[in-house]
Parts: sequence; structure tokens; C-alpha cells
Amino acid sequence: MYTNFLHIFSLFIITTLVLLYFPGSFCQNGGEYAACGAPFRCAGIQEISYPFWGGNRPDYCGYPGFQLNNCQGDVPILTISSIQYRVLEINSTAHTLKVAREDLWNNTCPRFLYNTTLNRNLFEFSPNDQNVTLHYGCSTSSGQPSPRPPHMFDCTVNGTNSESLFTIGEDSPSIPGTGTDIRCDTNISVPVNETAAGNLAGSTASIVLLQDALASGFSLQWSANNRVCRNCIRSGGLCGTNQDSQALACYCADGTHASICNTTQTRNNTQNGINTQTGNTTQTGNITLTGNNTQTGTRNGLRFGCRIKERKGLDDKWKPYRVLEIDDSTKTVRVAREDLWNTTCPRSFYNTTLEQNIFLLSPNYPNITLYYGCSTFNGQPIPQLPSMFPCVGNDTSSASFFTVGGNFPSIPGFETDIRCETSISVPVNQTAAEFLAGSTASIVLLRDALASGFSLQWSANNNVCENCTRSGGLCGTNRDSQSFACYCVSGTSASTCNSIETENGT
Repeated sequence: MYTNFLHIFSLFIITTLVLLYFPGSFCQNGGEYAACGAPFRCAGIQEISYPFWGGNRPDYCGYPGFQLNNCQGDVPILTISSIQYRVLEINSTAHTLKVAREDLWNNTCPRFLYNTTLNRNLFEFSPNDQNVTLHYGCSTSSGQPSPRPPHMFDCTVNGTNSESLFTIGEDSPSIPGTGTDIRCDTNISVPVNETAAGNLAGSTASIVLLQDALASGFSLQWSANNRVCRNCIRSGGLCGTNQDSQALACYCADGTHASICNTTQTRNNTQNGINTQTGNTTQTGNITLTGNNTQTGTRNGLRFGCRIKERKGLDDKWKPYRVLEIDDSTKTVRVAREDLWNTTCPRSFYNTTLEQNIFLLSPNYPNITLYYGCSTFNGQPIPQLPSMFPCVGNDTSSASFFTVGGNFPSIPGFETDIRCETSISVPVNQTAAEFLAGSTASIVLLRDALASGFSLQWSANNNVCENCTRSGGLCGTNRDSQSFACYCVSGTSASTCNSIETENGT
């Protein structure tokens, strides 16, 4: 046994030396750090950074849904939900951009009529902007010619010349000072800034002011791993996207990591004389950690990228969790659900369940409930709320809500009952839950809450392992019996290194 131990120990020393002297081979970034750090200019906008990409900037330097086109033209073009927008300004500090609809640029009569819709997982409208509604194909109910107020204009739609008009908000078309009813074939809504909306609502409204309002654009708030990217930049890295997992990639001078740069060179740190490398599979008791040469968590100064896998019910599938932090002293691990990372619309719906003999949810982590496939019993449209978000789940487009706790979604002043097809529960930290329960709740705060994760207390022969460590050993698992093993210089024990010395009579 002692000969086998020396053989294993020799292999360990050789492996450690190779890893110490050739760390670059494990973290080559393939030029991403240099490529994504190069200045990016698209049309008239300079110094563009993550999450935008396009032109000569590779897609891995940005985020899906933020490709800029027409970089050799007069203005960058961004496509959101199949609608093209002219990008007028980008504010990376505030995570906002100002855009204007390309089809309404110097034109109030677009070829196709559709509302201004967004991918709500990526963008939100600014609360200060207001909608202007453009009504097309309008006529009086009596068929008589109508007076021409300032907010009326001519437009040819589908080859037919017709009268059109604009209103602020969702107001029905009307002609002030007359009793004439107006009906219109169709309408579209477009946001404009608050100042432009005020001008259009005044007595000096005109088609010129409408065109100016549409050309001045409106603001959008974007969400693309904002919090994780901020931490990456603070550590000296550049943000991008892992093309395989579509998760954030932090490009650093020493390689690519999952969250922050390895500023303390912790990849060579050791624990109890053993260098733990990312990319390997490490098993402690019943906890299996699998790495991918990225860095997301911290353990005694050692950063590594890994995921915990939990069995999903009785079907022998696995539920992956992103490991954000590990604290050996308190035997806790902070995790986030992989299927809800940067998305609120998972492919399959299941609650956050744990193997109670291994993990326990830490206190002060209340549940939030995500409801999917929601509608009213009578088919009445559901008013838009801050806690509502669009989702395409299981190939079905539906309205969705989130609530703190298990309370069924309800709308004050809305008498119609709401039914939802399914729901899932996910723990979040207390602070995040309070934000979600407040008046400022939003889809952005929901994504931040899910990304901040929750803490688990693990139980994996904790007391026995502590005794083994105190005796100078290292904890592990007997591959044959799956019972605890204490690895010592003099051999392997079932409890402590002291027991081996007792058995040997020393």
C-alpha cells in the first residue's frame, strides 16, 4: 500500500509542477481579450462596447440581440423583434440607448403597419416616454367630409389615399369642437419623448411636429448580464458571450473566465498541499462539482467554474445549478438555477427541489413564484403590470406573472379572475424579495434576483471530515463502498489518520 501511495504521490507532484509552470496552456483566450478591447465604431457612433457587436467586431464580443448593422452608412441599425431601429445614442454607463423607427424616419405613412414591440428579456421602455397613436384609413361615420384639424394628415395605405390622424396615448380619434364621430381602419403606437408628446398635445400640433417627434426617437433600457458584466469590468476584464453556452464570458489578460478576472492568480493556490484545478471533476461526499476551465466561485481564495447537479425527481435526470460562492467554514454554497440564468422563460417548468439528506435551504430566502400561461376566464385582456412579463414556454406564447411567496396573481381594481396553466417556485435572497414586492418591481429586478441566487447548507460527512482534517488527512470517498475515506500520508483510513497509527502500533 505504501508503494502505491508513493506512486500516486509522485504523479501528483509531477502534475502540480506542470500546472504551475505551464498555466497558460489552460487559459488561452484565443485573442478575444485583444479583439474585444479594440475600438469599435459603427456609422457616426464611436467607442461602442459590450453588449453591441457587428461590422468588424466579432459576435463573441457582444450579446445576442445587439448586432449593429449599416456601420458604413449614416447611422447604425438595430433590429428588435423584426423591427429596424436607427440608433441615435448609446449610453453604456446608464445601459440606455435612444432609437427611432426606421420605417417612420421622415415618413408618417409606412408600407406596413405594426406596433412598436420589444424583446422584453432584453429591453424595456423608458417610463418618461409616451405613446403617440397613428390612425389610418379614417372617415366620418356619416360619410361626410370632416374638418381638418392640425393633427390630421393624408396618407396612402395599400394603394388607397385616405385621411389619417394622430392622438396622444390610446385616445380614440376625434375632432375637437364637432359632434362628428370618426372611425379608422387601423392604428399603430409609437413612443416619443415627453417633450415631443407635450408639443403634439398642444394647440400648435402639426404634421411637422409629428415628424420631428418620430425622428427624435425614444429611450430603451437594456439588460444583458449587466451586473455580472460590471463585476468583470471592475476586475480588469472585458465582457462578451460564450458562444457555446450563451452565458457571459469575462475576457482577461490571463484567459477567459465566467465572471471576473483572476486578479490574485489564485489558480495556483493550494489547499492542504493539493492544487485543485478547474476543468476536473471533484467529488466530496455526495456533492459532485464539474468544471469547465472558467471561474465563477470562490473557495479559500481559489476561484473555479463549476455547477452542482441535483437529481430531478425519480426520472434520473439532473438539474444544474451555477455555483456562485462556496464557504467551507459554514458549509454553505450559493447557487443559481442554470435554466433561469438570464431568462425568465425556461424550456421546462419544475420547482426548486433539493435532496434533503445532502442540501438544506438556508434561512431568510423566501420563495418567488413564476406563473405561466395566464389568462382571464372570460378572455378579457389582462392589464399590463410591472410584475407581468411575456414568455414563450413549451412552444406557447402566454402572459406570465411573478409574485413573492405563493399568492396567486391578482390585479387591484380588476374584478375578472385569472387562471394560469402552471407555476414554479424559486428561492431568492431577502433583499431581492423586498424589491420585487415593492412598487418598483420589474422584469429587470426579477432577472437580477434570479441571478443573485440562494444559499444551501450541505451535509456530506461534515463532522467526520473535520476530524480527518484535524488529524492531518484529506477527505474523500471510498470508490467501492461509497463511504467516507480519510487519505493520509501513511495510507487510507475510514475516520482519521490517528487511527492508522494506532493500528500500526505507533
